[in-house]
Amino acid sequence: MARSFENEMEAFMKAKTEQIPTWHEVMERPRGTEVSVPEHVAILVGLSGVYRQAILRVAQEIDHMAGR
Repeated sequence: MARSFENEMEAFMKAKTEQIPTWHEVMERPRGTEVSVPEHVAILVGLSGVYRQAILRVAQEIDHMAGR
């Protein structure tokens, strides 16, 4: 895959802290600090959105490579 596509995928993964504010808050806490159920849900919902974007982008790249 093209280097620009790889960079785009890396950007999606780095975007977690921007797209999921709870992720950043939890990662800043001291190790061993408990995470509440609502925080877990917020992180999972946010991650599903980030991974959805990445999956759609990979599908678009595959279609492009296949000449569709």
